Amino acid sequence: MGEILVNTKQYGIDCLKEKDLWTVEELLDKIADLESDNHSLQEEFDDYKQNIEDNYEPVSPYKMYGVSESDFR
Repeated sequence: MGEILVNTKQYGIDCLKEKDLWTVEELLDKIADLESDNHSLQEEFDDYKQNIEDNYEPVSPYKMYGVSESDFR
């Protein structure tokens, strides 16, 4: 008996466009790679988010444009 092949062409999934027929093992490996990539990107995002929280503070529009609230009363 041969390996089971899955035709992924009909699904139009970008990460599976490199070929049309995949073995179940190849699909499982691809899923593991995508999970790893997702984890790495999530860590990178969390690092950027923490960097912003640690190094930047909100600036009021008044301070940003060098005016005071009393200028608009």
